Amino acid sequence: MSSCSGLFSIGEECRLSSKRSNIAQLYPLHFFSFGRGDGWLEEVTAYLKNNRDLFIRLVQEKNLPIVPLKPETGFLFWIDCRKSGIEPEHLDKTIMEKAGGSLNNGLDHGEDGRGFIRLNFGVTEKTLREAADRLKKVFDTKNIPLKEKMCWTL
Repeated sequence: MSSCSGLFSIGEECRLSSKRSNIAQLYPLHFFSFGRGDGWLEEVTAYLKNNRDLFIRLVQEKNLPIVPLKPETGFLFWIDCRKSGIEPEHLDKTIMEKAGGSLNNGLDHGEDGRGFIRLNFGVTEKTLREAADRLKKVFDTKNIPLKEKMCWTL
């Protein structure tokens, strides 16, 4: 039986036991360990690429004053909000108050993040569309208060 830093062990029966990780983290490792991960990886990559492109398209269609920077890898956008009219120090608070959602302020990642927010696009299409709709409310001139705040963190 082999082990890796005490996180899991794989026995002869392909049994996986976790001490500190959840199965969602170990599932891909299990497939890659036995040479069956290519299909899974292709599916996940296609899903993320579709979500990435969908969000960029939604931002353009809604004419939002933000620019999602297209990442080459991963599932997080850096979104340029410098032309949005919102002070960089207040991006996260403004989005929470006006859209009812929580996004990471780029300043949390250092001075280079000034004027940016982070958005996770590794979510369902429905959640991504909802996030775009709620971001539209941030920049809507009517800015009608939300009757119901949906707690989402992207």
